[in-house]
Formats: sequence, C-alpha cells, structure tokens
Amino acid sequence: MSDYVKELQAWIIKRQPNTRPPTKQEVLATFLGVQSFVEESIEAGYNLKTIWEYLTEQKYISFRYETFLRYVKQYITTVPKPCTTNKPVEEKQNVSRKISGFSFDAKPSKQDLI
Repeated sequence: MSDYVKELQAWIIKRQPNTRPPTKQEVLATFLGVQSFVEESIEAGYNLKTIWEYLTEQKYISFRYETFLRYVKQYITTVPKPCTTNKPVEEKQNVSRKISGFSFDAKPSKQDLI
C-alpha cells in the first residue's frame, strides 16, 4: 500500500469522533483504501476473517465484519453472469382456432337486435 493511502486511512479514522458511528461514505472510503491489500491477500490464499482481523488490529479499518464481507462481495468478488445463448426462436404455426364462448361486437348486426 502506498504511503498516501495509509495516510488517508489514518486521517479518516482519526477524524471519526468516538461519539458517533462513521457514515457509510467514510466506511466505504476506508474500505476502498485497503481494497488492493484485500485483493492481494485473497489471491495469496488468506481467509477473509483473518484479513479483517488483521486490518482491524492494525487500525486500518474500524467497521464490522459483516460490512467488510458486503464490500468484498460488492467491489472485489464479481460473479460472472450466465451467458445467454441466442436460441433460434421457434416460429409458431398459424393455427386459427375458433374462440368458443362470448365475443363482443361493437357494431352489432340488425338481425341480432330483432
């Protein structure tokens, strides 16, 4: 991680007063600051719980594990969408069926009215 990112993370954590919880924007900014570290750790084979514990103990992040998992899923883990194959659409045969039952005619014939 670059020194600038570490400095930014420390500033965000320091800026957060102890009396109020951090805002979503602050938490997201903190996560995005360590995103490259998390990606490298995942590629190295480390468990997400271990990564979160390390970052929390080193005071790089200060949010819950559930939030960490949500951001990992949203910003790092991308599930490839299933590929849709273009299946040829089967043309329906023009089968004229006589509709049984009631049918409304807006212009009735005079024979029906008598």
